[in-house]
Amino acid sequence: MTTTIPAPTIIELKAAFLRQQVHILSEPLQPSEDFYASRLSTQSTLRPKIVQAGLRKLNQRLKRHNQLAYGRKAQRHLAEQIDQLSWQTHSPKILSTKEHDGAWLEFGTDYCASEIIEQLPDEWPYDDDDGDDETRREKNNDRVEEEGGSEHFSLQKYVELRTKLAQLNTLRNSLQHRVANLKKLQNAVNLLNRPDEIQANLITRGGELEQELDRMCRLMLRVERGISASNLTTREPITGELSDLDQTDFDEYEESKVLKLIL
Repeated sequence: MTTTIPAPTIIELKAAFLRQQVHILSEPLQPSEDFYASRLSTQSTLRPKIVQAGLRKLNQRLKRHNQLAYGRKAQRHLAEQIDQLSWQTHSPKILSTKEHDGAWLEFGTDYCASEIIEQLPDEWPYDDDDGDDETRREKNNDRVEEEGGSEHFSLQKYVELRTKLAQLNTLRNSLQHRVANLKKLQNAVNLLNRPDEIQANLITRGGELEQELDRMCRLMLRVERGISASNLTTREPITGELSDLDQTDFDEYEESKVLKLIL
C-alpha cells in the first residue's frame, strides 16, 4: 500500500527557504584571488599559516554565531511572522466586511477541513458593501473587463478549484463514512479469527463451560439430596446387590452412609 506524502505548508516552505539562506551564510570564508595577488605584488610579511589560522577562527565564530542567532526555533518563528504579515497585508480587492468574514479568511486556516471548504464562497468576493448579490456580480464583471484578461483567468481558476475541492470533499466524506462502517464490521468479526481464545467463552459441545455447568448441576443435586435426607426420621435400608443398582441409586447409597456417620 502506497502512502501519499502530504504537501508542505506555506510556513514549512518559508522555513526551508530560511534554512537554505542560513546555510549559505554559514559557508566557510575563503580569501579571494585578488588578496593572494596583492600579497605577491606587495611582498607581504603575512605567512599563509597565519592567514589560514585566522580564517579558521573566523569561520568557527561565524558558524557558532549562525547557530545561536538563526536556530531552528528562530527560523520557525520568523517564518510564522512572515506568513502572518502576508495574510494581514490584504489586497484592496478582497472583501473584508462582516458578511463574508469567516474562518476561511483567518490566519493559519486549514483548507483541507470539511467545515472550511463548505464556507468558501462560490465566487471570489470584492470589497462592495452596497447592493445585492446580483449587483455585486455585475460590478465584478465590469471590473474584470477593465483590469484585463489575467484577472478574469484568476477568477475562473478560483471557481474551478473551489468546485473541484467541493467535489473531493464530498467524496472524502462518503469514503470516511464507509471506512468507519467497515472498521465496525471488522471489530465485530475480528474474534472469529482466533477461535482458541474464544472457545472458553462459548457454550459448545464438550467445552470447558459445559463441563463446569455439568459439575455444578451434579453438586446441586447432591446438596439437595443431603438436605432432604437430613429431614427424614427413618430411611428404608437399601437392599440388593450394588451391581444391580443404577448410578443414581449408588449415589444415594453412598450419601446415606455418609449421613449415618454424621448423624
